[in-house]
Amino acid sequence: MQALNSAALRPSPLDPLRKPVTTLPTNNAKPHSKHLPFKISASSTTVSAPKRETDPKKRVVITGMGLVSVFGNDVDAYYEKLLSGESGITAIDRFDASKFPTRFGGQIRGFKSEGYIDGKNDRRLDDCLRYCIVAGKKALENADLGGDRLNTVEIGNYDSFYEKGLTFSPEQILSLTKETRRILPYVALSVTVPHTLSLPDQIKLAEQLEQEGVDIIQTEGGKCSNPSKAGILGLIEKASPTLAAAYSISRAVRIPVMCSSGLSSVTAPMAITAGASGVGVGSAVNKLNDLVAMIAEVRSLAESLNLSAKGGNVYQASN
Repeated sequence: MQALNSAALRPSPLDPLRKPVTTLPTNNAKPHSKHLPFKISASSTTVSAPKRETDPKKRVVITGMGLVSVFGNDVDAYYEKLLSGESGITAIDRFDASKFPTRFGGQIRGFKSEGYIDGKNDRRLDDCLRYCIVAGKKALENADLGGDRLNTVEIGNYDSFYEKGLTFSPEQILSLTKETRRILPYVALSVTVPHTLSLPDQIKLAEQLEQEGVDIIQTEGGKCSNPSKAGILGLIEKASPTLAAAYSISRAVRIPVMCSSGLSSVTAPMAITAGASGVGVGSAVNKLNDLVAMIAEVRSLAESLNLSAKGGNVYQASN
């Protein structure tokens, strides 16, 4: 990459702060010839609105909105200025832009972080992070999830990255955990240990996460496990990576371990027996498109765990 000299930069001919100049034809202008040596044809492309998404897995429900923008720092002001056709582009005045060819841009004005970021972090964080945190917390408030209602933050759900061939190293997970803990020191933090790591590396990472103040460790692996058998044997085979991780990690750390990904009503009790404090059943429910089927699946999982607990009580009583 080569650096450009200031002499090589040319000022942009476009200036949004300058009013457009309209040139009107004069009487001296020569009329167009009636007989042109060529033909002019024009065609327009019809653009249709995108089709409404019907797949529930690809649809999004907006539960809350929050923003920090050049149009204002609340949703109502932003919407009103959009409707009125106002521009958020103004002359740059936050620093001396006289030496630059472009001296206009979109600036955030009237930004306040009080009540959203504590004073210490507010002084340390750069503006981009401050904008993101405040906008995110405003969206949570708008969804009635602000304050004490948000009691857990999860670092996980790596499946969408795996599908693109992306994986995470222990150093990346630790770095993200440290930054999250620094920004949100009083919120319970749950971190998923990537199944792409070897089992010894998963155990080592879990121990390091515990030292960083993580509250819950999650295991995964079911979605990327391809069982070779059908039926109950296939369900057990599919859950084997997350069950093995839960068994090993729960014996290396003192914080709760949640066994997630690829579990079913057959393997959920196995996770508790392996040492997990809880189970995650998102993958078992999200694959279903019918609400009734989702409720039935959750009920089946709950019943399997209740039966497992009753069986344990009976076994203890018999001893």
